[in-house]
Amino acid sequence: MLGKSKLRHKQLSYLRKIRFLPKSPNSEAGLTLLESLVAILVVSAVITAITGPIMASVATRVQNRRAEQAKQLAQGAVDRVRRLVEGNYTVEALNRFVPVNVGDSNLSQASVPASPSQLVDINGDDKKDFRVQVFRGKQVTQLAGDGTPLPVNFCLGVRVYVYFNDGQTLEPQPARLTWTSALGSQQRRPLAVMYTRVAAGDATNALANYNAAAAPNMACP
Repeated sequence: MLGKSKLRHKQLSYLRKIRFLPKSPNSEAGLTLLESLVAILVVSAVITAITGPIMASVATRVQNRRAEQAKQLAQGAVDRVRRLVEGNYTVEALNRFVPVNVGDSNLSQASVPASPSQLVDINGDDKKDFRVQVFRGKQVTQLAGDGTPLPVNFCLGVRVYVYFNDGQTLEPQPARLTWTSALGSQQRRPLAVMYTRVAAGDATNALANYNAAAAPNMACP
């Protein structure tokens, strides 16, 4: 009986010791690894969710900056032609500034070849950034001193494209500027388009030329 009591006492002492033993360092390792995996998955999901909008935002800012540069180039081309016709000019000089004549076609729909056009490096990095097309149509002429028909009143068109390559396909309709992460129609459509009528104010028969240009079939876009 006494032996059984001692054995029972030893068993209870052993169980009490087990209760106060330090836990194994590996007992929570599985939980820590699981938490790490969950954290990695959450971070990956967040990065994936915000990467698209960030890229679209950056691309849209670049697009808007290009569009503003294109508008400045278009306005500059119009101003240069206006300054030319304000003085004494020749057909040859006009053709250097406005190399393409589309005749009586609607300028907004006229297909203008990629060449000749002005290639512009706007950043000064020796890379072509824009292609500027300058063309005219629906013009009124009068004879110059040498008997050459001189355009004194005409519709002027300017289209500014983002330059991609020498053989890129060009369309006349303006590109759509939207929230985007892709180039889309900018690869073939102009970022800036301007149409206006230009007249030599000091030309003889200026009033008659103005009236001729004001005819419905001579309207600019």
